Amino acid sequence: LLPSFIQTNTYFIGEEHTVPVISIAGNTLQQLLNGQQSNPVGSFEYFRDGQLIDEAVGQYNKHGNDSWAYGQRGIDYITRDQYGYNNEIKDKIFETTDRDGFQRLILKAAANDNYPF
Repeated sequence: LLPSFIQTNTYFIGEEHTVPVISIAGNTLQQLLNGQQSNPVGSFEYFRDGQLIDEAVGQYNKHGNDSWAYGQRGIDYITRDQYGYNNEIKDKIFETTDRDGFQRLILKAAANDNYPF
């Protein structure tokens, strides 16, 4: 078999969100999220106001140390140009900066999510 592009789509049916939404998918992504040390390749989709803003394929890996003792673990997403999709997520994701392209994004729980009072 010849390698081909990965096709993923996320659908929101009857759902409205007040914050941007990220959808991630990959064959072995669940193994990483369950605590196994792996670097799976997967898709990353970014939505705002129910509309797909951008998508890319890249690599996921473990991020942080303390969070890996809990169920909500930090992961690092890196867009890889060599996969032939997109070299970055193109959007002004953060209001505090003028930057409008990101090759790396870290997804993690807020501190109080893992350390409730």
